[in-house]
Amino acid sequence: MKHVDAQPDAHDIYRSLYEHAKIGESHTLLVDLVLRLFFEVEALRAAIADPSCPEGVRRRYRAAYEAAAVERHCSVGLTNGDAELLKHFFPGSGGTFQPYLAMLERLGATPEQLAAIRARLDKVSSYT
Repeated sequence: MKHVDAQPDAHDIYRSLYEHAKIGESHTLLVDLVLRLFFEVEALRAAIADPSCPEGVRRRYRAAYEAAAVERHCSVGLTNGDAELLKHFFPGSGGTFQPYLAMLERLGATPEQLAAIRARLDKVSSYT
């Protein structure tokens, strides 16, 4: 691996994933999951970057991407930018449904809609 402050390149990351995959089956499954997620994200990024994608969508993605980049590299506060970015996926306490409800709220769901979605989630989770 390179100097501690240097960003790893794709080869460094692939080598690290490969080493993790050799640890055992559960690690192999997680590495496969990470690679599949990268595949999906790259497909979405390519679709949005395509000139045939509506400019309004591309403009909004650029703004969101810029905001996420700034957030990731901002170290103001008690945590670093990576931890702040992870909060979008793992927003903290609030129960099992909190990550989903937080994203739906970001997408514009009203309090009433969130309550209805929570009720649906409670209902379907009781089936198991």
